[in-house]
Amino acid sequence: MLILSSFPTLPLSGKRLTGFGTLTTPSEDGIRLPQFHRASPSTALDKKRTYRISYMPLEVKAVPPPDLPHQKNRKFQFSSRPLRSGYVKPTLLRSGKVRDIYRWQNQIWLVASDRISAYDVILPNPIPGKGTLLTSISKFWFETLPDAQPHHVLGFDVPSGVPSPEIYQGRLTRCLSAKPLTLECVIRGYLAGSAWEEYKTKGSLWGRPLPKGLLESSKLPQPIFTPTTKAEKGHDLPVTDSEAEKQIGSALFHQVRDRSLSLYTAAQKHAEKAGIILADTKFEFGTDDKGNLLLIDELLTPDSSRFWPANQWKPGQNPPSYDKQFVRDYLAGLEGWDRKPPGPSLPPPVIQGTLQRYEEACQLLTGSKPSLRNA
Repeated sequence: MLILSSFPTLPLSGKRLTGFGTLTTPSEDGIRLPQFHRASPSTALDKKRTYRISYMPLEVKAVPPPDLPHQKNRKFQFSSRPLRSGYVKPTLLRSGKVRDIYRWQNQIWLVASDRISAYDVILPNPIPGKGTLLTSISKFWFETLPDAQPHHVLGFDVPSGVPSPEIYQGRLTRCLSAKPLTLECVIRGYLAGSAWEEYKTKGSLWGRPLPKGLLESSKLPQPIFTPTTKAEKGHDLPVTDSEAEKQIGSALFHQVRDRSLSLYTAAQKHAEKAGIILADTKFEFGTDDKGNLLLIDELLTPDSSRFWPANQWKPGQNPPSYDKQFVRDYLAGLEGWDRKPPGPSLPPPVIQGTLQRYEEACQLLTGSKPSLRNA
């Protein structure tokens, strides 16, 4: 039984409406009809008029089974048996810089788009297939890392009967609803980015003294937990361990710190076998309705991590990375853009070069690469 939702209306004849609902019909050829609006119960259906019904889902059975929706003299009978709950359309809650968040029944859906941002600005050009690649990488980690348990993921498939499944296919993470902690858990194993900037000026990392003589991209003596605020807008800000502990409570703080370090260590070992260095990454956690701690959001993707090709890493240099740094480098060389919206368009070589980096990371980390479709 198909939901019929987006094609021209169908004249109905001869029968009476016994309730409100969404018009459906058995069909092998996939033809769909419109979403029907409200009509009164027990309203006779005139032969020359088109009716639309909605509210409680109903079935509409065609006798005999239809060939085309514009056939004349078709007889319909209506019943009040509800459709399966899978036919409910997901509700868009909000669109972020690179992801769309939906509610479907009691689930939260994270849908990774192909949008790309830099300096907190969404750029006009998408990276075709980026959302599918990131979802594949995240799926791999959730399914293979024992330390990822417990987490919020329910599945990556599109439930049968959901309208327009192509919107979500390959990009969807179905999740338990969780309350995010107001803390982002960053683990750094190498001196890069803001960590390198602090070390150059202070000789420390998040206030912790480090050995003298380290170079940019040097491996740290051990991975370090460097938490930050979770900003709705703008940049996240660093916080000390004591500030983070005060912010979320001592028990939760020690749980997220220890789990973050374990996750980083396990992922780093796998990445090294694939010829990749995991320089740093960000984890997010939340709690369910019983207060249990869950790993949430995406996991160990190029958008949340700094991955380097191991054969191009050398202390004292900033190696190329499998992420959008290629885009940032291009934008940094532009004149006249103040890093405020609207962002500049990306030329095709930059788009293709960025996509190739995501594809290579996916292939090396997961052992496969999904077929891509733009979104």
